[in-house]
Amino acid sequence: MEAGEFEPYYEIVFGIARGAGQLITGAALAMLCRHFFADRKAARRVWWVGAAYLVVVLLFLYVPFNMYAFAVYLLCFSSAYLTLCCLEKENSRVWFFLCFTFFTIRWLSVSVSQNLCFFIEMRLEGWMMMNLEISPEHMRQILFFSFTFFRILECALFILILSVVCKGIVKLFFFKRSGMRRKELFLLMIPSLMGILCYIWTGRSVKVVLEETNLYIDDMDPMYRPIEFGMQVLLLAAVMAMLYLYQRLKQEQGKTQSDRLLLQEMRSMRAHIEEVERLHEDLRGMRHDMRNHISVLKRLLECGELAQAKDYLDSMGRACAGQPAGEKESTEGGQPGNEEESAKRGRQARNGEQSGVKPESGAGSVRTDDTKPGRKLLAEEIRTGNPVTDVILAEHQRRIEAAGAMFQSDFHYPDDTAADAFDLSIILDNALTNALEALPQHGVICIRSFREHHAYLIVVENTFEGVLAAKGAEGLPMTTKQPAEAHGFGLRHIKAVAEHYHGAVTIEQEGSLVRLNVMLCI
Repeated sequence: MEAGEFEPYYEIVFGIARGAGQLITGAALAMLCRHFFADRKAARRVWWVGAAYLVVVLLFLYVPFNMYAFAVYLLCFSSAYLTLCCLEKENSRVWFFLCFTFFTIRWLSVSVSQNLCFFIEMRLEGWMMMNLEISPEHMRQILFFSFTFFRILECALFILILSVVCKGIVKLFFFKRSGMRRKELFLLMIPSLMGILCYIWTGRSVKVVLEETNLYIDDMDPMYRPIEFGMQVLLLAAVMAMLYLYQRLKQEQGKTQSDRLLLQEMRSMRAHIEEVERLHEDLRGMRHDMRNHISVLKRLLECGELAQAKDYLDSMGRACAGQPAGEKESTEGGQPGNEEESAKRGRQARNGEQSGVKPESGAGSVRTDDTKPGRKLLAEEIRTGNPVTDVILAEHQRRIEAAGAMFQSDFHYPDDTAADAFDLSIILDNALTNALEALPQHGVICIRSFREHHAYLIVVENTFEGVLAAKGAEGLPMTTKQPAEAHGFGLRHIKAVAEHYHGAVTIEQEGSLVRLNVMLCI
């Protein structure tokens, strides 16, 4: 073949490589954005984003419009951004950051792969020209095959670099489905903004030099391409470094917030424990009072004072029912004909004193502290085997029933083990709080515990309308409450306690039932 006969084939290979690069770009953009959808149904339609990009890029790059390449790509990524907003408009700032950043990393990935292939290709062709003694016709064929091979290699390098950078963004980008503030958006866009400015500057420089001298800038300055290559690598590193450093900063802020919430939780647990201690103190007082009451009743019966013994029992019954002392007397005192009954009681009281029947210290007193609703519920219904967990479950039962839901408990404290009541209180408090927050109207919350040798399992189930959020890096469902950085610590605290006991936490959904399993090795 003559030299001119290869020109159409060069154009065909170059056009195929160019189209393959655009197809790779659209697919990579769609795959990157797929990881950031909160709505799974919208995530299934993420390929519309890649299609929107491809339609615009094919329209402007392959149809003869006289437009600058920067404007074309700006329109392409703008169409992709608008498509993302149509699929899930609540995440608009995240979509803007992803499209803006992808604009930069796409150009940097293409340029790095092109410069690498160009460097190798030029040196290989120079070596062949100097060392191979072949005819010009065969040399033209070899150069064409070399050109085709390096365009394929260029596409492969582009895929490799772009996939590595996109995986890094998915791993480092912490705003998944949680939104981001304007200041955070601006700060994270600084490296990408520098990349876009460099893209505009290099494109303009090459164009101006070519128009003025009819030469490419790298033909005039051999150091141009190595410097450009180094600048592009550093820009890619700057984009990833900014994400990494900001992720570490947010993790430290989250740890500080978690420690603050944990401190508040510890204070709450201490309040529960103090309540238990007061309850025990009151129970000891009640035992002391009961001995006094029994002694008084015994003496009244021995003296034959049946009426006074009956009144005394009525007073004890009102005290146990939570009625203030003297309520019955004050009520009856306002009715006609009760003066005689009151006088009779006075005479009976005086007769009791003359008979030597005197109440011991505390006898007949009413301890209203023992009849608080929480304590009455604790004494009658919640029996776990440990007063700390008794108080916590009783308090949550009160909250759940006040919300119009049903609470079922088959929880038993693991006696004779190294389990700390404080650690178990963290698990119970956070698990039941999360279950109540996710509970629909007239729902059900059920807590159970099982023990087999050294394995202790806590299961919390609750009805739930909807689908659990996708799991994050810690393997736990990500919070849907806003702002996300101020929530989601409950499950982390449960997981931390479980790991302290060499256990694990799993969350599963079966239809309208969500089940939290916390396994501890005790």
